[in-house]
Amino acid sequence: MKNSTISLDRRLIIIILSSASVFVLCTIIMGIWAFQKFKALEEENTTLNETRLILISKLKENNSEILSLKKLLQSKTDTVVKFEKPKPAENYNFSGSDEFIKKVNGIPVSISNGPVDRKIVCLTFDGGSLANAVDDILDTLRSREIKATMFVTGRFVQKFPEEIKRILAEGHELGNHTYSHPHLTTYEQNRKQITLPEVTPKLLNDELSKADKILFDISNHHFAPLWRAPYGELNPLICSWALNAGYIHVGWRQGRGWSQNLDSNDWIVEESSPGYKSPQDVLMKILAIADTKPYGINGGIILMHLGTLRTQKEKQVHKILGTIIDSLDSRGYTFVTASEMVKSSGISLPSSQEVKLVSINPESR
Repeated sequence: MKNSTISLDRRLIIIILSSASVFVLCTIIMGIWAFQKFKALEEENTTLNETRLILISKLKENNSEILSLKKLLQSKTDTVVKFEKPKPAENYNFSGSDEFIKKVNGIPVSISNGPVDRKIVCLTFDGGSLANAVDDILDTLRSREIKATMFVTGRFVQKFPEEIKRILAEGHELGNHTYSHPHLTTYEQNRKQITLPEVTPKLLNDELSKADKILFDISNHHFAPLWRAPYGELNPLICSWALNAGYIHVGWRQGRGWSQNLDSNDWIVEESSPGYKSPQDVLMKILAIADTKPYGINGGIILMHLGTLRTQKEKQVHKILGTIIDSLDSRGYTFVTASEMVKSSGISLPSSQEVKLVSINPESR
């Protein structure tokens, strides 16, 4: 009986020890599992923190890029100019288109504005030594499906043949601006349009014909029978010589001061220079003229240039060309080339028969 009790106690102890061992083993296993889970969670948390830091860094970089893009876009919005509603200019003191047509012996030799009873406008661009505005201008004209007239020198054609080819390929008109852009009168000296002693019919004819030959050699195109005097220096005698060479002169609308003419003054570089005008000044002037009764900008010929020395884009007048076009279009104006403007004024373009009718009268100086 006593031995049976001892055997029972031993089995009980073994069971207890076995259970304890199992419990300890399970505890160890659970501890190991919990430790591993903790380490995994810790590593995952570390990874998440690293990812969060990377994302924050990327967001900062993106924000920086967005700010840079905003600044870039701001600099690219030069074509949009904020302006106050323009005040109509003073009424013009002219009776009709004849004031803008100069004649010799009854024959038109120069035109500076088209018919004032028609809502048409002509955009013209002179090209001499610079072409850094050509692409912008052509892009703007193409986007609006507008055709314009470019008066370029022979030297311009030589220097920028690819630009010339693009101008022609996109359907624009080329007028003759002479070969070398010489002074023709004493205007720079005394503000009088007196023919310089060295300027002769032969000199002018050579300047025009040389420029045309260069254009033909490069593009297989001739100039339209239109020319524009360099620096706006001309008189009836010089225009007669040009007509005898096959060209009628096309200027731009003149007026009593800058506020009434259609020169953009984009060729004046320094802000401190007399006559300097900002793009906003030019836009406001053009729209003020357009809103003036009774003729507005009817028949207007506007002068701009194919190149600029103004280095800051916000000061370059050609950047507002699109705004000028859109604003005039919204006012009901149609854009025509210089040849179309001449014909709309009742003037036939020069031909070999017509130019022979012009006699050169020295008294027409």
